[in-house]
Amino acid sequence: MKKGENRDGGEIKPVLRDKDAARKFYDRISRLYDLFIARLEKKYRRKGLKMLAIEDGDKILEVGFGTGDALVQMAERVGADGKIVGVDISPRMHEIARKKLRARGLEKRVELFCEDGAGFEYQNSYFTGVFICFTLELFTREDMRRIIGNCRQLLKPGGRICLVTISRGRTGPALKFYEKLHMSMPAVFDCRPIYPHELLLEGGFAITASEEMSMWGLPVEIVLAEISGSE
Repeated sequence: MKKGENRDGGEIKPVLRDKDAARKFYDRISRLYDLFIARLEKKYRRKGLKMLAIEDGDKILEVGFGTGDALVQMAERVGADGKIVGVDISPRMHEIARKKLRARGLEKRVELFCEDGAGFEYQNSYFTGVFICFTLELFTREDMRRIIGNCRQLLKPGGRICLVTISRGRTGPALKFYEKLHMSMPAVFDCRPIYPHELLLEGGFAITASEEMSMWGLPVEIVLAEISGSE
């Protein structure tokens, strides 16, 4: 299988803006994010968190936490003995997420980092789970592989990872139209469909569960995996 190719043989589209532009964009839309984008993503995020099956005492990493809705839910589930670590590139998203956590008395359970998720470093073999929801689609192919490889290092043996992504595994008119919008207006349609299954397999994970949903005709895949060969 060639890099960037998958079941339909097509290549994923390129990332058409740099990370500084992405940071500025999410800073600008941060106050409107919950009204529009987060509301649209809610049911897919809920499904992903259900599949990740977070328990009391878990230590979970979220890459691309946005305004922090998943952080709040995960912090509630891990309890006082657990921990959540979040990384996001947008300072203003960071501020909003921290306010939500503080309002619910959960701030002590969560450690936030405002930086690029592709270069994030933490203690190896520390986390029991990783959650990445509508975030990998923003990265280049090289950075996606870096993130998945890094997550494998940060997870304990038997640790699991859940990806929620717009998928290119099933083509159709809606997907083709969306990809045209991405190529012509990348500042607005910044997420582009990717191949989550193959990305995880290439990164040394074994798929344990997956479910396909639809968002306005676009295929969305929720994929759960664990370190390949872990007991």
